[in-house]
Amino acid sequence: MWTWKDLPEVVRNQRLPLYVPNPAIKQVRMQHMLAKDEVCIVGDPVAVVIADDRYIAEDAATLVEVDWEILEPVADVRSAFENPGITAHSDAPDNVVARVPMKYGDIDAAFARAPHVFKDRIFQHRGGPFFIETRGLVATYDEGSHSLTAHVSCQGAHRLKRSFMDMFDLGDNQVRVIAPEVVAHGLGNALLERLVHDDNANPVSTSFAEYLMPMATDMPDRVELLHTETPSPLNPLGVKGAGEGGTIAAIAAIVGAVENALSPFGVRISEVPLSPQRVVELVTAPGKARNDETERDLST
Repeated sequence: MWTWKDLPEVVRNQRLPLYVPNPAIKQVRMQHMLAKDEVCIVGDPVAVVIADDRYIAEDAATLVEVDWEILEPVADVRSAFENPGITAHSDAPDNVVARVPMKYGDIDAAFARAPHVFKDRIFQHRGGPFFIETRGLVATYDEGSHSLTAHVSCQGAHRLKRSFMDMFDLGDNQVRVIAPEVVAHGLGNALLERLVHDDNANPVSTSFAEYLMPMATDMPDRVELLHTETPSPLNPLGVKGAGEGGTIAAIAAIVGAVENALSPFGVRISEVPLSPQRVVELVTAPGKARNDETERDLST
């Protein structure tokens, strides 16, 4: 079992990196890899158990006991401002993390012209929409070259690589992050996923019964990935896209392959998804097509 004090010194001396920095943020409050002096959120990791198999690890985890000293909590934004003497982090000067001023038009003039002005205070609970996306990581470490290779289901391989480099004091040539999930994303975008609205602009495909996504059974038994790493010289991370940006090329590759297979029928594809019904419509659509050097009328 490891706690913060058992971590390597290079890890103990820093916090987890902030993926999306912003000049409006005045206090960067990121966690240590394992809690150091206090825990500030539910789920803050305190200790980690390392074992030869999952069963031993689960049994060992039940033996971990933590002696807690309960601190005064700051449960929501409203209480953070109503009780400025109680901070969410014990070493923070206050609870203001960032200031983001927003203004549109001449607000003072609008209030001055308004026939009636009402004042109220509205409290919005803390919540947000988040994707239900699972994450997994399998990494191998080579002691001879002091290098790390990680296969991870994520959308930010470049940022994750930079995090590994910073956290473990490794060079660019010592870390390789492979994120193969863009294959499934591209397959779904090209063949299945479609957002449909009715005449009143209400979404119709609001569940997985109408909005189809690829499952493991939809994927090929074998996918061979060829990685060509050409970092962009235009930014410090060398990235050429963010999030699902890597799926753009996958969609084009799949559509190009289908169009090539249907070339004897003179098919030209200009929209997705390419459902089986859509492929049949493309093949049987009236019109002219060229097959090698022979023309034939598909309408007949």
